[in-house]
Amino acid sequence: MKACHLIAAVLIAACGGSAEPRVAAGNPDPTTSAKSLPSQAQHGVRTFVIFADVTRSLNIEEQASVIRNVKLVIDIVPPKSRLYVFPLLEDVQRAGALFTGEMGEIQSTSDAVAADQQHALWGNTVASKLTAMFNGPANGRSLTCVSGALQKADEIQTDAADDTEIIIVSDMLEDCKESLLGGVLKLEKTSIVNEIRRAQSLPPTPLLHLNGASVTAILPTVPTSKQKVLGPPVSSLKVFWRAVLDRCGDRASNFRFGTEIPQRLLDLKPRPDGAF
Repeated sequence: MKACHLIAAVLIAACGGSAEPRVAAGNPDPTTSAKSLPSQAQHGVRTFVIFADVTRSLNIEEQASVIRNVKLVIDIVPPKSRLYVFPLLEDVQRAGALFTGEMGEIQSTSDAVAADQQHALWGNTVASKLTAMFNGPANGRSLTCVSGALQKADEIQTDAADDTEIIIVSDMLEDCKESLLGGVLKLEKTSIVNEIRRAQSLPPTPLLHLNGASVTAILPTVPTSKQKVLGPPVSSLKVFWRAVLDRCGDRASNFRFGTEIPQRLLDLKPRPDGAF
């Protein structure tokens, strides 16, 4: 790695796994929480906040889909970017980051090669962490609280929020005791008409302040017949979460909800020459 051209700092929370990438000198201690990391208000720095669903509602195929999609998203993180990866479970806010890393500028072909290697290392490290969680204790993984993920993203926002990507890799089936709508919310059923009405009837008071961040939801791909938990149509889930986000201050024009990574994100992946 050419240190004068490419700086990649990796910080991994202790959450299982074996050998870890080294943390560069001067970076936060590995036990430091994401909340206490250095300020992101740096000109031109893009922030990626990924939430990976590790709840027990996912079957084996969906778990594999989550890991695959998270790796694909990590692979498109461009230069001058900061990455956070959190597990999405019952209490996201107290779970801590699975992984954080920082990618510097690419100014040469050798930098681009080093960046590709760094992407691969990050992806494999996160995949190992997620696999360990799927195979580990069930404590805290019985409920899916997307609301908590959005609240965690709100905590991370800074003056550079316009360049923030919030990516939720999940079935988006909220099953949360303290939802953004207030109180218990369960979307694990075939019809959520009442929940959509409830979300659309919320007062205009902001629920969160995402400050123009872009939100993308990537659902695991699995045949309906193999789903472990029944849910409503994807179109209904999209309407529900759009109604919630309308009170959260995201950039609505960039909102995407489906089983594929949107082209807008794919276009961020650097070309072999280090350009976009």
